[in-house]
Formats: sequence, structure tokens, C-alpha cells
Amino acid sequence: MRSLVFLVLLAALLFIPVAEVTMHVARQPAVSFSFSADSDAQRETWLSGRRVLWQQPASPPPPGGYPAVILLHGASQRADTWFHGRDRWSTAQTSFTRMALEQGILVVAPESGRPLFWGPRSWDAFAATLNTSDDLPFIRDILSWLDTLPVNTSRLSCTGFSSGAFMTSRIARVFPDRFAAVAIHSGADATAIHLTWRGPELDCTMPLRFPPGYPPAMVVHGRHDRVVPATCGIHLYAELRRHDIPSALLLTDDGHIWQAAYNAEILSWLTA
Repeated sequence: MRSLVFLVLLAALLFIPVAEVTMHVARQPAVSFSFSADSDAQRETWLSGRRVLWQQPASPPPPGGYPAVILLHGASQRADTWFHGRDRWSTAQTSFTRMALEQGILVVAPESGRPLFWGPRSWDAFAATLNTSDDLPFIRDILSWLDTLPVNTSRLSCTGFSSGAFMTSRIARVFPDRFAAVAIHSGADATAIHLTWRGPELDCTMPLRFPPGYPPAMVVHGRHDRVVPATCGIHLYAELRRHDIPSALLLTDDGHIWQAAYNAEILSWLTA
């Protein structure tokens, strides 16, 4: 049985998957903008009542538009984590955003809700359908909204940390055709969690199935992660390989924290 701390943290992240779907229906989200005077400054947009922070590079868009990356924060974090780091964890994530912008990548950081009213902010990564998820319709709205920006949607990628990593894997399952690559950082496959009478438990041994067109995936994990064990990331990588999905494993000697020392490697994977 996992520790009480581990159970409480994961309980804030989890919903039981109902069914795998890969189809989605386009709709027009309600959009409001809050612009800065500078085109390359951080901006805030609201999509159907949900907050999105984003920023485009200082350089003009290349022919076809900027490559773009969706950044998903961890539990108890907010979208601001990717732009205004104030501690060891968020500073590491902010450094990734800064490097992405320097490389000419438009960054988009949506903000999660609270899947459980008593829990912290986290992503509803474990509801598997648009009809049962709090966040998949929000992601669908973001994908539609990106079509209005100077973005090359054929070069769209996604990465997330912890709760955001689980959500990244869920997004890759539901919208596989929309992403050129993903990076799952300090998480596991969204189907690797089960709710039992003892609380939520990870099962990082069961065989995984992936939908057709699942995007190339990098798995990033710290060997000393005590929240989501490194064995979960290793297992996800092995299953991706077993299904002949282009994949890479970046295993570090750190714990449950964004691996800022490997920002360049992660960005290289997402933009290859």
C-alpha cells in the first residue's frame, strides 16, 4: 500500500477512465483577449471561461507560422508557473519556456481546474472521453483557437509535468492527429491508474494499448522520484517501444522536479 501522502496527492489528479476515443468534434469556443502592447509579451486569453497564458517569440513568424508547444502545469501549480518561477520547481519550468521562446517557438500554457472540489488544481487526466472530462473539451477549444494564430499546426507539440504529464498522455490518446510529438515528464500513461477501496493506485506493469497515430513520445523521469516512481516512466517507454511508436527515454538522477538541465534535449525532441 502506498503512503498516505502519495494517495492524497494522486487523489487530486484522478478520474477513472471510461473509454478510449480518438474522434473529436470541432466547435467554436467563446474567446476573449487581454493583449499587451508588445506583440512578444505574455498574453492572457479566456476560452469558454477558462484561462490560457501564451507568448509568441520576439522574431517574426517564419513562412507557415511558428512551431508551438502546449505546456501543462503540475498539481497545485497554475499556468503562471511556466512564466514566473518563484521556487526551485517553478523556476525550472520557467527556464523551459524561456528557451522555447528563444528558439522561435510559440508557447501556450492553459490552466487546469479542480477535478475534486477538495483537492488542489490538477488536470482531469483520467476521464477518457470528451463527455466525461472537465479538461478535454478545453483542450479541444485550444486546438481550434490555435488555428487563428500565426502557428504552424503541423508542428504543434505538448509537454507537461506530473499531473500535466498524465494529461499529456491523455491528450495524445484523444487527439493523436493534432500533435507532432509529446514529452511526458514525471508522469505515466493516463490509463495506469485505478481507484480502489484503498484509494488510487498506480499499475505500472500492465500491458498498454495505444490508438492509431499516437505521436512520437519522449519519457522524462527522475530515478529518485517518490511521487510517481521511475518504474512507471520506464514501463511507459517499454510499451511505446513494443508498439513501434517512436520514443525516447530520458532518465535522470533527480527526483520529482522538472529536469531543467535537459531543456535543450526535450525541445529538440518536440521540434524535430
